Order: sequence, then structure tokens, then C-alpha cells
Amino acid sequence: MTKNKLLIICSSLSILLSGCKQVQKKIGIFLYNSNDTFITELNSYLTEKLKISYDYKVFDAQESQVSQNEQLLSVLREDYSCLLINTVDRLASSAIIEKCSAKNLPLIFFNREPLSEDIQGKEDIYYVGTSASIAGEYQAEMAFDLFVKNKALDPVYDRNKDGRIQTVVIKGEKGHQDAEQRTKSSTNRLRELLISALGDNGEDRLEILSVESADWMRSKGQNVMKNMYTEYGDKIELVLSNNDDMAVGAIDYLLGNEKYMEQISSKTRVFLPIFGVDATDVGRGAIANGYLAGTVLNDADGQASAISALVDYELKNKDLSDFPYKFTDGNRIYIDERKLTKDSL
Repeated sequence: MTKNKLLIICSSLSILLSGCKQVQKKIGIFLYNSNDTFITELNSYLTEKLKISYDYKVFDAQESQVSQNEQLLSVLREDYSCLLINTVDRLASSAIIEKCSAKNLPLIFFNREPLSEDIQGKEDIYYVGTSASIAGEYQAEMAFDLFVKNKALDPVYDRNKDGRIQTVVIKGEKGHQDAEQRTKSSTNRLRELLISALGDNGEDRLEILSVESADWMRSKGQNVMKNMYTEYGDKIELVLSNNDDMAVGAIDYLLGNEKYMEQISSKTRVFLPIFGVDATDVGRGAIANGYLAGTVLNDADGQASAISALVDYELKNKDLSDFPYKFTDGNRIYIDERKLTKDSL
């Protein structure tokens, strides 16, 4: 082969390779706050799956809807093929949809569900997440299984022997639909179970001492637990936390103030039952160490798989009739959750 022919072949290959790189479609991923442990885990799974076929760029709003709006506007001036959005404020979804639809950009919201009327019946607009109400119900069922034995409250956990479960709730972000639904469904479901098991007076067996928001954050969960323990002390018999980070924050306070460690005397019994949601690595570790009584798997890997599959179907013009995930109301995908305790880890 002559030198000139070799140069021509190499040049042609270079052009082909550069052409392939240029046509690789670009995905924008928008996070409400990368300091959220669950969101960080979900994003890690998501980018690992997307990088096989796509370019992507991640934008962190750091809890500012104004910042997220600015990030979105900058992306709309560039050549993106699909946007994946974890909104700071779900009420901003309508404006986001309007601007992106004008550009014919497919949108996949995740973790923070838009209002139903904002996405109902919209083409190329989706939501992927889990059911917040089911997560709360699963928390309640795990707590019930721990507290109720032979149609009576277990005296190991009903420490003051008053026949009631004194409970505090560490709530996520105020106004966030998952925080509201997890709180409501967990307490309502626990009351239902107590009534069923203990008779009519089961309604009075659950006493909610305090509900306080910690914005999904571990450090704030620690402060909230401090406030609650300062006011109620050992009267607290159950802690329901809307996520694992806040639950582990509560454990941080209890361990740091020697309210917890010395009281754990059995591998199967937890002194102060605390339940979380998400099953993050940190949450699983707390269960393994005997500090967290249980959590609900908020399947980050499963959600990332559904999102990446949707991207493929949208951008490769595949027929959604054989899409491997079930749609609810036409364009929403809810990934199943499950209970996790030390026995099921």
C-alpha cells in the first residue's frame, strides 16, 4: 500500500469517527440538590447507564428553582435531545413543560412528581418515581409487626406500659408531596392496624408527640431529634422518618449523647425503633449495625433503568407498546418498593 493511499484511508476513518461523535445525542440531567444522598445514588446509576449511548451533562440547582430555571434556559439555547428533570419546586413543572414543548424536547421528570394536570395526556412528557403513600404504609406495617404481639403491645417497646405508642415524625421538605404523603399514610395505616388488632380503642393507641421538618438532610435530622428528645426524652417510643438521611441524623444525635448505644443489648431488638425510607447505603449500614429498625427500598437503580429505557425509546423512535415497564395514567411509571429490615438485608 502506498503512503498516499494510507493517508487517504486514515483521513477517511478520522472523518467517520468524528462524525459519529458529533451525532451522539446529548441528555441534560437536572438535580434539585446533589447533596441529597438518594438523588446522588440515583444520578450515579443513571449516568452509568446513559454513558453507553449518549453524551450527558448534569446540572445541580442546589435547592434553588431560580438557578434551575436559568440552567434550563441555557440548555434550551443549545443542542440537547432530551431533558431529565428533578425539579426543585414541582409547581414549576408547568412552565418547564411549556418552554420545552415549544422546542419539541422530550421531558422525563423523576423523583418529584409534577401536578397531575400538568402532565396528564401530554405527549413526550413522563414521570418516573415511586409511590410515596405505599412507602408510608410499609413503614407502618414494619412498626406494627415490631410493637404488636398476641393482640397486645409488646412491653419491650411500650416502655412506659401505658398501652400507647408515643411517636415522633421527622418530615421531609415542607410542602413536598412525598413528605406529605409518607407522613399521612404512615400514621393513618398504623392507626388502622392498631384498631384491627386491638379493637375499637386502637384509635387511641397511637399518640403523635411531634412532627418536625428536616428537609431530607442528615444534619437537620440530628437537630430535629435533639429538639424532640429535649422536650420528650425517653417518652418517645417510635420514630418515623420520611427518609434514611434524616433517620440516620436522629441516630447521630442519640449516639453522640449516649442516649442509644448502651441501650442496645440484643441483635433482634432495638431500644428506640426508627424507620426510614430509601434504603441508601448509609441506611442499610445503620440497619446492619442495629440502629435503624427498618427502611423502605426506594429503588434508585430500578428508577434509573426505567428512565434510561424511556430515553432510548424516545430518541430511537421505538414503539412504546412493548415498553418493558407499566405505565399508569398513560405517562407515569411507578417502581415497586419493598420493606427492608435486618432479617431481609
